[in-house]
Amino acid sequence: MPTARMEFSCGVVGDRYVIAAGGDNTTHVLDSVDVLDTETMEWSAGPSLPWPISFAASVQYDETFALIGGYSDAFNGGSLDDVLLFNTDITSWIFTGETLTRPKAYVTAFPVAKETFSNVGK
Repeated sequence: MPTARMEFSCGVVGDRYVIAAGGDNTTHVLDSVDVLDTETMEWSAGPSLPWPISFAASVQYDETFALIGGYSDAFNGGSLDDVLLFNTDITSWIFTGETLTRPKAYVTAFPVAKETFSNVGK
């Protein structure tokens, strides 16, 4: 992986593994994305997130995946209530317009009958 990360989120899109955001080995939260093509086993840069995110839940959704909640040091820091969808053309992130009932970081999520439910996070 080109960028050292911890507290990152990941998903699978076709034959690519997408590693999104997280933090580096300091206190910085990242907005960068690394993509591994499993056919060539080569890494490339993916589309940056709209803001830095760590501790977000990731969940497969149809042919892509979503990032749910998380923590950002943008916006004065704190938990997020956003739901971002990775665009399958691998050039952008989509803000779905959906939000959690309250901001949550350190959260898990899983798909249930095409709807996403999350646990109670921080």
